[in-house]
Formats: sequence, C-alpha cells, structure tokens
Amino acid sequence: MSGDIKKKLVYIILLIFVQLAVYSSGNSESLAILKQKKINVLSIFTSKWMGGAEMCALTMHKLLHQASYKTYMLIYKDSPLQKYLQDDQLPYYAMSSIDKKNERELCITRQINSICRKHKIQLVQCHTPAIAQLARSATKGLHIKVVLMYHGVDAVDFLKFKKLDGLITVNPSNESLIREANDQLKLGIKKITQMYPFFNEERFLRFKPRQMDKQDFFKRHGFNILDKNTPILCMVANFYGKLKNPCGNYISRKNQELLIRALCALLYERKKPAYLVFLGDGADRAWYEQLTKDLGVSEFVFFAGFCKEVEEFLYHTDIHVLTSVFEPLGIVYLEAGLMKKPSVGACGTGADHTIIDGTTGFTFKNNDLSDLTDKLDILIDDSKLRMKMGQHAFEFVTGRASFNSNKRAFLSKRKFEKLTSFYASLMN
Repeated sequence: MSGDIKKKLVYIILLIFVQLAVYSSGNSESLAILKQKKINVLSIFTSKWMGGAEMCALTMHKLLHQASYKTYMLIYKDSPLQKYLQDDQLPYYAMSSIDKKNERELCITRQINSICRKHKIQLVQCHTPAIAQLARSATKGLHIKVVLMYHGVDAVDFLKFKKLDGLITVNPSNESLIREANDQLKLGIKKITQMYPFFNEERFLRFKPRQMDKQDFFKRHGFNILDKNTPILCMVANFYGKLKNPCGNYISRKNQELLIRALCALLYERKKPAYLVFLGDGADRAWYEQLTKDLGVSEFVFFAGFCKEVEEFLYHTDIHVLTSVFEPLGIVYLEAGLMKKPSVGACGTGADHTIIDGTTGFTFKNNDLSDLTDKLDILIDDSKLRMKMGQHAFEFVTGRASFNSNKRAFLSKRKFEKLTSFYASLMN
C-alpha cells in the first residue's frame, strides 16, 4: 500500500471519528435541552380514599407544578385529594363519581379528552392500569404519551399494561418481571423504569415537637397513657380492602387483626405491657374496634382516625408496625425512618426494600402471628435497641452510604430528576 493511500485512509478514519463526536455531542445537547423543556401534564387519580398511592400522586403533581410544569389533576369531587389540592392551591378538575361502570368509564374518558384538548396536554400520568387504558382510549390520535405508575407488588395481569408509552414500577422486584413480560408477551411498552414513590418528606424533616410529653399529647387526643415508660406501637393504615389468603379465607389487605392479636398475646401470654395506636379510617373500622373489646384489649388500643398529624403521632410512639399482606412499598416506612423510629413489616411486601432486617427494624413472616409477636417482644424489651435502630432508619432513608450502599433514591430530589428525565426520554 502506497504512502498516499495510507494518508487518505487515516484522513477518512479521523473524519469519521470527528463526525461521530459531533453527532454524539449534538445528541447530548439536544437531550439536555429536552430535559429542561416543561411539558404539559395531566395526572389522574380517581380514588375515594387517601393512602400511600394517593399521596404519591399528589406529591408528584405538586413537584411538577412547583417546577413550572403546566400540570393539572383529575380527581373525584369531595374526595380527600380535593381537600389537599385546595389547601395547596394546586390546579385540578373534579368530577362526580358514577356507580355504573360503563357510564363511569365513559365519563372519565370524555373528561380526559376534554382536558387534554383544552390545555394541549403532552403526557398523561396514571396510577392504576384501568385508568391508563382509559387514557389510551381518550387520547387516541392526539399524539399524547400515556404513563402508568404501577403501585402493585405482583404484576399478574400484564395485558393491562399493553401499548403504554411508559411504565414506572415502585417495587424494585417488579421491574425485571415487567421487562420480561414486555418481551415475551409483546406488550409494546416503550420504556420501563423503577422509582420509589413520592411523599412529602419535608414535613417530617422539618418537624419540631410541641413542648409536651407523650402522656399529655395522647390525653389531648382522648387517649390515656397510664405509664409513660410503656412502649407504644403505631400503625398508619386505612381499614378497608379484603383479599383471599392461600386457605381461601378473606382477610384485610392491611391485616390489622394480626397486630391486635399480637398485642393480646404480648399482654396476656407474655406479660409484656404495650399500647397500640391506629391512624386511619375506613368502612371496616367498627369491626376492629369491636374485636379489641372481644379480646379484652380495648383499653390499650386507640383508634385516632384519619389525621394529618402523622409525624407528631410517630414522634410520640416507639415502634412503627405495618402488617399488610400486600404492600407495594409502604411510604410510611420512609416516614417512620425520618422520625427515627424502627419499623416492623411483613416479608414479601415493600418492607423487604425499606427495612434492613435487624438494623433499621425487623421483617416477619407474612401473616405469621408468632413471628410478629416475637419481633415486637424484642423491641418492647429493649429501649436502647429501639433508639439505635431508629437512628439507623433515619440514616438509611436519608441516603447515608454506610446504610444505603445501593444508593436507593428515597427522597424527592433524586427521584424528581429521574422522573423528569424519564418524561423527556418519552418525548424524544
């Protein structure tokens, strides 16, 4: 090969590398610009209750609004979400709830279509598979992206995810399952990612207790704590939702009965005094109140109902417990961690991802009374262990490397950056 030919080849190769570098740089700049673009977003959550998923949807909407996105929310009239939206002066549309399924779905579809056209919506954020499919139908032909944030634990009915532009799963265990199903079942989901649910962590991080001890605090709320040194268990969960267990019997999704029976065992079998505070409301609450009377533990149990003072209740209690048999992640584990409280939660739920077993709290065998009672017994006996685990829980949730080596993004800043980048990638 002559010298001239070699020089020409070197020149061509260099030219190719320069072009590739320019192309790569141009794409990076374009993506950076795209990430900064404020798209118009419609978020939908048709729920009559206020739980973790609802709080996640509300917080996402609020963060987008604060970041100058043109964002709107579609909810049911007179739902708890409406009160939060009004208090925070956030833009929303409220529609009446309709009992008949066909009429309800038609109404929701029309509302979505109308809002999207009026505000030139570019992306619809949904939080249940059923609403995501209605959104797909409502936005057909409008070139609008439909994203589902999936709050379930096991993605069983994968066909409900068909042809979504984006899917965010809050439970890390689901991501690989959904990707596999997307390939094998040809679901056509364009992009899939995992993201921990949003919640209002600022109210917990900035919390300053009022000058009163736990006895005075609970007395103000109508509950008498006879001995301030007796540990107080706290569970934050609504009283609704029935599921079939492996034996075919119906049990509550949140499984409060298990915790009440564990308290009964602690008091009468193990002679370990403890109090129990429930935060939450729902159609089944009266049944649980009667159960405490039937078991003879009603004087040790306080039903505080729905309340916005979650951080103050957690501060004045000693152990956070969530006995749910089905829980995608459990925002309240993160809230309890920020209040420096150890948590006890069931295996096979979000507890596996939000509790470091033996370090920030304990996990117990799902729906196992004996194992739950054993774990509570350990914490009730040892106040120093409770304080140590509570401090570790705070460091885990806030991202300290020694406890959060996988760099799990529990707090909003990193999650919001990931969310807006995900939205930007869908619009590309």
